[in-house]
Amino acid sequence: MNAVTDFEREQISAKLPHYRLLSGYEIERAPSVEWLVKGLLPTLGLAVIYGASGSGKTFLALDIALAIAGDESWFGHRVVKNVPIVYSPLEAAGGISKRIRAWRDNRGISCTPDLFKVLEGDPVDLRDPEAMSVLGNTIVSQVGMGAVVILDTLHRATPGADENSGKDIGEAIAGAYELQRLTGGLVLLVHHTGKDASKGMRGHSSLLGTMEAVLEVTRDASGTRKWTLAKSKDGEDGITHGFKLRNIHLNTDADGDPVTSCAIEWDRFAVPPDKAKVKVPSGRLQKIVLEALRMVVDSGIQIVDVNGRKALPYPYAVECVTAALAFEGTAAGRCKERAKDSIQRLISAGFIQQVGSALISDKSHLVVTSAGVNPDSRFPESPSLGVSETKH
Repeated sequence: MNAVTDFEREQISAKLPHYRLLSGYEIERAPSVEWLVKGLLPTLGLAVIYGASGSGKTFLALDIALAIAGDESWFGHRVVKNVPIVYSPLEAAGGISKRIRAWRDNRGISCTPDLFKVLEGDPVDLRDPEAMSVLGNTIVSQVGMGAVVILDTLHRATPGADENSGKDIGEAIAGAYELQRLTGGLVLLVHHTGKDASKGMRGHSSLLGTMEAVLEVTRDASGTRKWTLAKSKDGEDGITHGFKLRNIHLNTDADGDPVTSCAIEWDRFAVPPDKAKVKVPSGRLQKIVLEALRMVVDSGIQIVDVNGRKALPYPYAVECVTAALAFEGTAAGRCKERAKDSIQRLISAGFIQQVGSALISDKSHLVVTSAGVNPDSRFPESPSLGVSETKH
């Protein structure tokens, strides 16, 4: 019998499974989860948004997609990573243009975020390995690694599959994981509930077990809509927010009839604050400053367009906050200093985003996020604060 050569041993060893045991020291220093949307969606893995027909799940999926692409906070949760979005509207693809326009109009944004892409072409089939390879490589070649791929819906992305079959759903999950591996990001599926919505997602139970995060969308008999973080492998589940579908008038058609669509609007009154679990400014001063800035943004005074987003020039922001603090009784000599300090703290906490320059300066612009606003707290109109209404 011929002896096995060193080369042959190396070839055999390369084909064998390899394992490694980590020490407690190594485990404790392993990287923690990286968030895409803080506390809700991780940067890697599989996630699902599901709900009954008419619940608003597709509008919600599109809303979170555009928020990520546009670096907007989402229901008070900070977008940690601004990454490309590849949205596949496999159901009702004809309405995607109107929905995007409604989202822009509702947020006062002049253009769709550059990182948002819509997938078109051949049908998507998660159970076809070759199709997943082509799709994954196409996405990476055009937008790079780390994208969020949204398939709306799972049913349309698994043509011919039996959703109650462990084999069929297992093949679909394997395809989703392969797509995720190739793109190096998150695959977000939009899915339906079964006939009994109280039993959760439609289909085989293995689907739930493989998800990093699960968002459940509901609409009760009164018409109140909510979404709930039903599962989070690396965070706190149970986070709940209410929302409304606001009807947006876009234009009129050839017959003079209105052309409309809907956009997501946060309904802060639908869920008690203890259920919503939203991060809010901790100090009274910061709450005053944040609300003052939001009022100015809502008024449109001196607002400028920075990369398609409503932004407030930093010097004007300081002026408005100084006036608000004086109105609240802060000593006149300290108002401006406290205004600058409070704005900087809100930037650090994620309630305000600084755009246009790396360091805060008179050339900076500020974008106020939707986080931490108390809807019951309102200041007098901006003229009462002694603020000039001169357009910038």
